[in-house]
Amino acid sequence: CESFKDLVISNALVRPGALLTQGDTFVKRRKGDRSVKYQHEVLEPILKETYGTFIFQEQLMQAVVVLAGFSWSDADSLRKIIGKKRDVLEFKKYRDQFVENNLLEEEDAQKMWSDFEGSSLYMFNKSHAVAYSMLSYQSMWLKILYPVEFCWALLYNESNRERVTAYLLEAKRLGIVIEPPDVNLSEEFFSVDGSSIRFGLSNVD
Repeated sequence: CESFKDLVISNALVRPGALLTQGDTFVKRRKGDRSVKYQHEVLEPILKETYGTFIFQEQLMQAVVVLAGFSWSDADSLRKIIGKKRDVLEFKKYRDQFVENNLLEEEDAQKMWSDFEGSSLYMFNKSHAVAYSMLSYQSMWLKILYPVEFCWALLYNESNRERVTAYLLEAKRLGIVIEPPDVNLSEEFFSVDGSSIRFGLSNVD
């Protein structure tokens, strides 16, 4: 990733719908191995940031409105089908409207619709991708600059034993010393002890 925008796109691209229908094309276009093309000029402002590919739910909504005259209400219905991972059969009632009223040639419209159906496997919306990416970026920053405090916070707020074990292993991988429980030094839960993390008394079986 070269920018926050790239992080947002990558967060959405890994969802099954976008990945299976657009992933290969997006990667090749971004790397410059394939030229960027738009099925119609009205799509350029909608798809420019994703190199002519549909990555976000919002892009699909805009496309059906400008290409096939969908109302925003119908466009939102499509978004709900995708966002809630509903059955692809729910798409059928919109298919004829999209293909018959489209600015594209019928064959191109049908191909685009097939990709939209594939997106029903789950396509992310941009607003969520931005929020998730911001949390990921902030977490990465904390983990790199404050690894002891970061790992302690994970351990302090986790009760699932398997996750606690995973966090302990990650802390050790980062070179953080895990001090054993001590009746004189331990607190009730995990605590920061200098540059190490100490077991809490309540964490002892």
